[in-house]
Amino acid sequence: FDASREGTIHLIKKGYRSIGLILGEKHTEESKERLNGFKQALQDHHQEFRSALVAEGNNSIQSGYDAMLQLLKRKQKRPGAVFCTNDEMAIGAMQALRSMKIRCPQEMAVMGFDGINAGGIFSPGLTTMAQPSEQIAAEATDILIQLIEGNLKPPVSKIIRAHLIIRGSA
Repeated sequence: FDASREGTIHLIKKGYRSIGLILGEKHTEESKERLNGFKQALQDHHQEFRSALVAEGNNSIQSGYDAMLQLLKRKQKRPGAVFCTNDEMAIGAMQALRSMKIRCPQEMAVMGFDGINAGGIFSPGLTTMAQPSEQIAAEATDILIQLIEGNLKPPVSKIIRAHLIIRGSA
């Protein structure tokens, strides 16, 4: 929720007033939280959430490509930026823009979520909310060991914050 909200706020602060969303599989808790963070950022900055600017993917590059084409083919004015709830879909979205000869970020910005290494090798580089996967793995391992040893009682929850990586796409 917080990372999605922060990423959307980044786009708002860059001046985008019409922001689309490419959402991963909507039935997952992860997608629900990212959608809610996106909506909250819009609400906090007095922007309207428009379901016509939302397309669903399945977290793959191809689904991001297809979802971006869906957004571009809709009758309403296309968004100035699109927040994708994972980097793979963002990469697919950028490929779709390229295939339609739409320049990123000059004509439409794209932002991802996860911080995968591949995001840094594209041109333009992918702006993303990066999850510290090594820290997540270390914390999860520590918690598991403590549970096994009986030093913790379930359920255990720990929040590890994502951070913004600004590159050329947004």
